[in-house]
Amino acid sequence: MSGTALRYSSKPRGDSNPLPLREGEGGGVRRKRDLPLECVAFLIIHDGAVLAERRKSSKRVDPGALALPGGHIEALESRKAALARELREELGIKASEARYVCTRTHRSQEMRRLHYFAIEAWAGDIECHEAASLHWIAVDALDRLDLKVDREAIATYLGILKRRTRIARVRGALPPDRSVTPATRETIARLRANMTDAEHRLWAALRRKQAFGARFRRQYPIGRYIVDFVCLPARLVIEVDGGQHASDGPRDERRTAWLRSQGFTVIRYWNNDVLDELESVVASIQHHLGNALASPPPSPSRKGRG
Repeated sequence: MSGTALRYSSKPRGDSNPLPLREGEGGGVRRKRDLPLECVAFLIIHDGAVLAERRKSSKRVDPGALALPGGHIEALESRKAALARELREELGIKASEARYVCTRTHRSQEMRRLHYFAIEAWAGDIECHEAASLHWIAVDALDRLDLKVDREAIATYLGILKRRTRIARVRGALPPDRSVTPATRETIARLRANMTDAEHRLWAALRRKQAFGARFRRQYPIGRYIVDFVCLPARLVIEVDGGQHASDGPRDERRTAWLRSQGFTVIRYWNNDVLDELESVVASIQHHLGNALASPPPSPSRKGRG
């Protein structure tokens, strides 16, 4: 990933324009006093949690606050350049995929205009270079963040992720409910009524939304297949093998290949794994879910065999 060029899915207008400056005394250049300080902030979601920093108490602005990491844009520096520099200086990583989310104005000890970017893929290990400490905050516990503008930016980005799913549905990757035939509905009802012990136990865990931060569906139709469990916003399919659909190598491979061609990630667990090691299975699903929510889904292939 380290060799991947930095790509931006969207960008704010005027991204390449320098900040407005004026001549100061002694020939120096300084920012206009009546303009807010321009800053970038980064939004990183992993394993269903967002990365936040505890600002040092010595900071002049928002000392000790729990906030999204970021930093100021230097004179004559573009937002892209500032983003790359601050990621390196603050966290020691390099973004390979970044998406502009929104811009918010924050009034504190000084007026700041924050340009938020979601870092959807990066190279390197996240390290704490300039903050007092780093923390992963669950997406369902964002009230722990001290800045309202940070919470608003995260809500905006989560809305973008939801719109991606709706767009995929319009393009045919996800069939609208009205396209499900009566025969398919009968099959779904039969599968739900005859769930195995392993499926029941896993469903009891998956339906607790607070544990995953996302909603799962059971026995859900995707194309001509009915998957065991799926999280649509994350495009994550979970299959339990050895249950109602006994493992069939070639058929399972065709099924998995088609689902992947439609932009889904497919993970499989054996009945015994669910029954004997449920905690490990849940932890594995949380890991996959966090990665899926943090990364943009691939575009569905038009050559699917559904």
